[in-house]
Amino acid sequence: MSVSRDFTCPLTRTSACPWTREKIIPGWRLQLHGGGSPVVGGGAVWVVDYPGGELRALDPATGRVRKQIAVGAVPHFVSPTLSGGRVFVGTLSGVTAIAGG
Repeated sequence: MSVSRDFTCPLTRTSACPWTREKIIPGWRLQLHGGGSPVVGGGAVWVVDYPGGELRALDPATGRVRKQIAVGAVPHFVSPTLSGGRVFVGTLSGVTAIAGG
């Protein structure tokens, strides 16, 4: 799974749309296995890597991993939730809350 996807305009079936006049080009990609949707907040892009049971904070400009935090076994397609300066991840044993989101 890629964090970013190629954009295809529904009208032209290309990456160029008549109303934008600009081509949308992905800045970076990150391959994940069984990952859910990323979330953006607290100056990072937050993703969960399913096989490793890790929460990752990515640099939004480069995609570089800033932090990796073990959260334990997680269900397929789990997505982190941001609230009140924390990142919450549903795991197979409950919910893990991490300061910094």
